[in-house]
This record gives sequence, structure tokens and C-alpha cells, in this order.
Amino acid sequence: MVLLITGLLLVLLAGICYLSVRNSRDYLEMQMHSHAQDTATSLGLSLSRPLGQDDLAMVQTMVDAIFDRGDFTEIIVRNPDGDVITRRTLQPPPHLVPPWFVNWLEINPMPGISEITDGWRRVGEVRVFADKDAANRNLWVAAKQAFWLFLFVGVISWVVILMIVRAVLTPLRTLEKQADLICNRDFTGQQPLPKTRELKRVVQAINRMTRQLKVLFDEQVAQIEQVRNQAYVDSITGLGNGRFFNAQLNARIESPEEPFSGVLVRLQVKSMGEYNEHYGHDAGNLLLRRIGQVWQQALEGVEGHCVARVTGTRFAALLPHQTIDQVQAMITQALGRIQRLDGLNLGGSPVKLYAGLSACNVGDDPKLLEAQAAAALERAESFQSGHVEVYDQAAHGEALAPSMPGVSNWAGFLEEVISKKKVVLHYQPVISCVDQALMHYEVLARVAVEGKLITAGHFIPLVERFDMVSRFDRMIIERLIEQLKNQQNGKRVPLAVNLS
Repeated sequence: MVLLITGLLLVLLAGICYLSVRNSRDYLEMQMHSHAQDTATSLGLSLSRPLGQDDLAMVQTMVDAIFDRGDFTEIIVRNPDGDVITRRTLQPPPHLVPPWFVNWLEINPMPGISEITDGWRRVGEVRVFADKDAANRNLWVAAKQAFWLFLFVGVISWVVILMIVRAVLTPLRTLEKQADLICNRDFTGQQPLPKTRELKRVVQAINRMTRQLKVLFDEQVAQIEQVRNQAYVDSITGLGNGRFFNAQLNARIESPEEPFSGVLVRLQVKSMGEYNEHYGHDAGNLLLRRIGQVWQQALEGVEGHCVARVTGTRFAALLPHQTIDQVQAMITQALGRIQRLDGLNLGGSPVKLYAGLSACNVGDDPKLLEAQAAAALERAESFQSGHVEVYDQAAHGEALAPSMPGVSNWAGFLEEVISKKKVVLHYQPVISCVDQALMHYEVLARVAVEGKLITAGHFIPLVERFDMVSRFDRMIIERLIEQLKNQQNGKRVPLAVNLS
């Protein structure tokens, strides 16, 4: 914009200077011709009598007088035959005007011509030539004065126009910044409003749009936050859920840039079903919430820690840059704090707490780590409440592929179980603690290996490892539907099944 204004001003000033100098040249050229013609006419009248009497001395004197008092380059007096009677010529002065200026103007005034008569007799002719150098000098001085004047006016005009344009464009630049702020999720309106009516309307419209965008964005953020909470936050405890914890575990274990080592912890709250039956689900949820609070507070001193409620009664924690001994002492202290919660042992409640630990490092298989922690947790449940077990392969065996006679390929074995629905369903009655009434039957899955049934704790980790969870759950549901179809309508009982 500045370059455009500067260019326009330069073109305007150059045009004005050109027209001014050219008009001055034309005016001077006309004036020089008029002056030369008047001089020739006056001199012709004065020379009529001396030239008619052949008084050449008087002719010379009169020509000299006129030539010395005027700006002429040459005066010539001729007789009727064209012969020169007298001539006065001005010696050219030194060049005071640049040649390019002289060539550019090209001043060529017409000479003044007058016949000399004595009575009715023609006695000669006089020619008067104006001085072009004097005109060039005058035009050069005038051109320089005009140039400096126009330059001064042009600079002042340029500064004034630039200030006006800047004042006018300031709201537009502010609008540009406001648009950039909107792109950066900053919905600040433009204040104060510009004084120009048109720009004021534009800014008001942009401010209205900004406020509307802020409302829409806040609504979207709230919706996204709600969806995120539904997807990654446990609604009862406010901790992360299983999906959140698995994502954190995978990200840290599989990160090639950040070295990671730490401990994976699994916490199991046993007999919550009986607690809910005795005190109600609201009391059970309150207890889980308080357990989650203590669980988080006990581990918040570990930098970069991650705690979650992964399933209904199972909590988890990932504690980076900690040793097994440090974490074992920390978890033992946390379980002690949880066991001292009011209401945990209310009325002889059978709620018990167990924890399993597994050391983890970058590059480990996350499913293997979870299976190791689960194996340690299963071992801990054979002790009294509050026991913390550390995974040891020598003591607990291979977590993901337990040694079992008759099964050499667990992937192929489980594939056959799913495809042929070779699963045995056991039904465990759930009795109300209030009136000892039957509430429902809990369905337990078992798999036969060489005539011996193995529990889900042995093969479910393998199902998860080989990505067969959805197929296995679908197979269980299909088996239940088949058995329900075979039951009589009046004898059907409620069934409860735990899906992965």
C-alpha cells in the first residue's frame, strides 16, 4: 500500500512538473515571438527615413541602440535586393543550462519580420531574432523552483495520506489479528469500535460472530469433555477407567523416545457383591469412591503416576521410576489406610483387599505385564486381606502361557474352543443376605483340558493376548441363548454373565 501511494504521488508530481514546464515554454515562445515582432515593426518604422536617404550611419546607430537594450540574438537589415546592410549578433554565453534540458524543451520562437518603406517605396527589410538562451535560463530556474516546491508538497501530502490510510486501515489490521486469535481459539472482541461508519458495522458484525463462535466452541468443548469423560473416566470414582489405563500403559511401554521403568499394580476389592446385597448399591458405590480417593492420595507423591478403576472391583496403578521394594511398601501402606476406612468393616463386612505387582520396562508386552500382575494378585488372594504379592516367574509360572499337560499350542487350542463352542458353563446361585431368596445365577465359564476343568483366570489372559475377546464373549452369549431356549418359559431364571 505504501509503495502504491508513493508511486501514484511520484507520477502525479512528475506529470504536474512536466505540464507546468511545457506550458511555460509555450508561453515564453509566444511572448518571445510577439516581442521580436513588435521590435521589428518599431525598428522598421524608425529606419524608413534614414534608409530612404541612405544614411547608413544612422541606421547602424539605431540598430545598435535597439540590440543593446533587448534580449535578442540577432538583428539583420537588408536592402530590397536581399543584401545585408547591417547585422548585430550576440555572442553565445557559457552554458548555464544542462544540454538535456535544452534539447528536451526545444524552444524555437518565430523571428520578427517587418518591411521598411519610405513613402510608397520599399527600401528594405528588418529581421529580429529573440534570445533563446535567456528563455532557457528562465525556464531552468522556474523548473527547479517548481520541482522543489512540488517535492515539498508531495512529501507533506505523502505523510498526510499515509497517516490517513493508516488510521483507516488500523481497524482492518485489528480485524486480521482478531481472525488470527479466533484461529487460536481466542474469542476476544475488538474494542473500541472504529469511527468510520462502514468499518464500524463490519467490526460489530465480526464481534457478533466472535461471540457466537465462542458459544459454539464452548458447547463443543463441553460435549467433547463429556464424551471423553464417558470414554476414559470412571463415573463412580472419578478416576480413569480401564480404557484410559490401557492406553497409558501401552503409550509408556511402547514409547521409543522416553526410557521407562516402573511397577504395574493391580488392586482387588473382594466380596463387593455381598456388601451391595447387605447395604445397597449406593453404599457400595460410596465405598468404591472412598477407596479410589485413598488409592489416588496414597500414590500422588510418585511423579508421572497413573491410577484407575479398571473394572467393577479392580483398581490399577502405574508407578514410573520406582523399584519393587519401594512400591511394595507404598502399596502395603495404602491398603492399611483403605482398611481403616469407616464403613469398610461395618457390621462385619467381608470386604477384603489384595494387590499384585509386576515390574515393567520399555519394550515389554503390555498384556504380559497385566497377566503377571494378575497372576501375582491371584496368588495374593490365598493370603489374608491386605497382602501384597510380587510376581515371580519361578513361583507363579509363565503368566500368559501356563504349563499344562495336553496343551502345547494355546492359540490353536482356544481357536478350537471358540469355533466348536467347547466351553462348560457353571451356574452359581446368588442369595440375598436379607431374606435368603434366590436373586439370580452367575454364569462361570470353564474349559476342559484332558478331562479337567480349568477356570477363567487361567485362559482369559490368553484370550486377551491373542485378540479373541469379542469372539469369546459372543460364543458365551450364543451358548446361553441356546440353553435358555431349551428351558420352559415358566422355569426360566435370571442369569448374570461377566463379559470382557
